[in-house]
Parts: sequence; C-alpha cells; structure tokens
Amino acid sequence: MKDRKLSRQQSRTRWLILLCFPVILVLIVASISILLPDASLLKTQYPIMSYSKGEAGQTLVDVEFAKSRPSWWTSLEAIPSWVQGAVITSEDWAFFDHQGFDIAQIQDALEDRVRGRGRLRGASTLSQQLVKNVFLKQDRTWSRKLKEALLTLDLESDFSKKEILGFYLNVVEWGPKGIFGIAKASRYYFQKSPSMLNPREAAFLAFLLPNPTRYSESFRKKKLSAFASRQIHRNLQRMKQGHFITETQFEYYSNEPLSFEEHVETSEEAEEELVEETTDSSLVEIPVHGVDEPEDAFIEGNVSDPTKDLE
Repeated sequence: MKDRKLSRQQSRTRWLILLCFPVILVLIVASISILLPDASLLKTQYPIMSYSKGEAGQTLVDVEFAKSRPSWWTSLEAIPSWVQGAVITSEDWAFFDHQGFDIAQIQDALEDRVRGRGRLRGASTLSQQLVKNVFLKQDRTWSRKLKEALLTLDLESDFSKKEILGFYLNVVEWGPKGIFGIAKASRYYFQKSPSMLNPREAAFLAFLLPNPTRYSESFRKKKLSAFASRQIHRNLQRMKQGHFITETQFEYYSNEPLSFEEHVETSEEAEEELVEETTDSSLVEIPVHGVDEPEDAFIEGNVSDPTKDLE
C-alpha cells in the first residue's frame, strides 16, 4: 500500500514538473528579454570596436556607439560583390535564406559531435556573430546563448539582410592590433580601399575570419602557409560556385600572388624572362596565365581586365 502511495506521489511530482517547466522557461526568457540591449539602436548609431586591457591583463573588446558616421565606415555599395560573396560563402552560405539561424548547420554540428568527430564546431550565422560582437560579452554560458538568440530574432525583424551584412563587414575583426572593419583591413593588408580589392584579396580576408590573429601569421611572414593557400583556393571555388566571380576570374586569381608576399614570380614575369632568353621571340608560343581565352583576349601583352564581367 505504501509503495502504491509513493508511486502516485512520484507520478504527481513528475507531472507537476512537466506542467511548470514551460511556465518557468517563459518567465526566464521574459526576465532576460527585459535586460537585453535594443538591436534597433543600430538604426541611429554606429558601433565602434576597439581593444582594451582588463584588470588581469586580458584583452577585452570594447564597443562604443557614435551618432555620426565614422570616416572609415564603408557602405555596402562601395564593397565589391566578390568581397561580400567571399564572406557569405565562407561564413554563412545560407545567409539570404534563413531567418537568423541556419538549422541545417546546427544539425550537422550536433551530428558531428554525437559521432565523435571532435569538438562541437560553430554554426553561428552572420546575424548571430554580429549581435554577439556588438551587444554581448564573449563568455560561453547558456544565458549568453539565450540572449544571442533573442537578439538575433530582433535584428532580423528590424533590418534587411543587406543592412545586416553592411554592419557585419564594418565591425568584424580582421586581424591583430584592433583591426575592425573592412576599411581598416583593406588598408592594413593591401594599402587600398575596399572598393579596390580583387577576388583573391577578398578570399584571403574571408580566410582570416575564424581566427584573425592566428591566420594573419601568413601576412606577418610575407608568405602563405600551405594551409592558407588551400583555404584561399577553397574560398575562390566557393565564390565561383556562388556566382560571385566568373570562371575566368577564378582561373586568373587562383594563380596570382598577393601583394604582401615576398617576391613570387608571376606568369607575366615568367613570360618576359622566356622572351629575353630566346633569340627570336616570335618563334616562341607563350601561354597567357594558364587561362583558355580566345586569341584576342590578350593584346600586346596586356591582360584584359579580369573584373570587367561583374562591373
């Protein structure tokens, strides 16, 4: 008899917990929502990212909001389509299709974890990364993840995809020494404005995003590592697959070195050396950049503009 009573009490307790859990969850979400920053702040102010030192000497990321547009802030219209495409295809391929969360990527990440394929890999979208960088601390707690999810929903409802992408490109970190935003990254790595970046430079910048300080080691050494070369090539492949660059541009920029690399012989220089070493250059058939182009694509040794197709 006592066992039956105990069993009934346990059953009632379980049902009570099940009934109360949704209510408790709603109360938790509501209380967190009240304390959340307002994502619509981005409608009237510009986030400015910088580094500072904490009390324990750790590096912290600070965010200040300015009412006037900073001089280095770059409009999306001034950023080439292949720069936008390099970031989208490497970080968040479904950016224009989801509502802030890429469910397929989340499922894949969880399956990899369950199958023991290493650490749980990230599945954050550009929208999630933006709210985390601008509005939240960098701690890894469940409350922070919940705040991130709620803010992402607010962001997606308040702004268009192009607006979100514009914000992201201007605040994301691209390297050491507080290099935040596409304008500072363009100047630091290539001494040019974002509008002048070519597809290979765009692929390099996209390669940096998962770990800017570590991956920018190739820039400091003035030579791409084997890993960096592979990733940049993969980014170019993704850009071609996403129709952000043409087949001709893919072939051309797959073989051109970046400007910061210590002297790497380009195909043009190889051609010039071959001509100089040949007594009669007219008898030498010189391949041009390894690209299958019609005969009139290259005239008098001048390479036709590889970016004209997307202008």
